[in-house]
Amino acid sequence: MADHRKCNACLKSVANTPSLNCSRCKAEYHHFCINYSLPEYNAMSVELKSKWICLQCQSRERKGGDNSNTPVRSNNSVALESPHLEFVTQRTKARTEKNCSCISPSSIRDIIRE
Repeated sequence: MADHRKCNACLKSVANTPSLNCSRCKAEYHHFCINYSLPEYNAMSVELKSKWICLQCQSRERKGGDNSNTPVRSNNSVALESPHLEFVTQRTKARTEKNCSCISPSSIRDIIRE
């Protein structure tokens, strides 16, 4: 019976080729498709090979580590620490006078009457 295992990167057969299986998703990769030279692959321990995680599974891991020791702020302390308005610069827009060189309402009435 033919071996139908395929590399998850190049989709070619992994039969008779050193490969690594992801310990999470069980996908299989040629050693060269994941940038391991044959000497690097051979130098890996059996334990390391069995715990290897592919890049796709690594990217799904939560970033930033454990934040369980981060103190939680109460609602009252947030209100007390909010920035005060005295430190905010508020600028008013320059007012333009409404003296327009446009046609005045009386001029419009005269034009309509004509």
